[in-house]
Formats: sequence, structure tokens, C-alpha cells
Amino acid sequence: MSKSGKSLFSFFAIFVLLALGHDIYVWYNGNGNPFAFAALGWITKTYLPSEHQMVVDALGAETFNMILTPILKIPAFFIAGGITACVLVLDVLNVKIKEMNPGRGKDRDQKFKRYK
Repeated sequence: MSKSGKSLFSFFAIFVLLALGHDIYVWYNGNGNPFAFAALGWITKTYLPSEHQMVVDALGAETFNMILTPILKIPAFFIAGGITACVLVLDVLNVKIKEMNPGRGKDRDQKFKRYK
């Protein structure tokens, strides 16, 4: 993995752990409710109600329901996990492509043997 790929992967992996930790915390303090992953929309309504309402007002209720409501129904754990997986796949592809076709600079110069 590249250095930037490791950084991005670690950054988003922290979000996965935070989302899972939040879900476990809510389940543990839920008075016997079954475990469930918290949807991103529920998190925004619960912890950021004024900002959530500001976005609804800015976009309009119809536009918000058409565009953002399907996204906000997805659990935060799966959104963070999906972004983390995408970062991992894109970084591996980037490294493989660079190995096949070295670019300019240091990578290209290492492929050629210099004669004196």
C-alpha cells in the first residue's frame, strides 16, 4: 500500500470502529432492545437536529426526500465500511498500475540500468 493509501484507509477504518462502537453503546443501554445498526439519518436527527433541519430547508422537502433520504437510510457502519473498502481497492489498483507502467521520476529511473 502507498503511504497516502494507508493514511486514508486508517482514517476511514476509525470511522468504521466509531460507528460500530456507537451501535454497541446504544444496544447496551437500550433496555433489552435487539441490536441494530444505526442509520445515518437517525444519527443526524438525534445528534445534529438543527443542522439536519437546515439541510432540509435549504434543499426543500421534496428534493431532500428524493435525493438524500435513500442515502440516510443506510447504516453508518456500512457507509464507512464501503468507503474504507473502496479506498483499499483503489489503492491496490493504483499500486498495480504503477508497477505495470512506471511514471516519470524515481519509479521510471529505477527500471533502467545505467551504463558508464
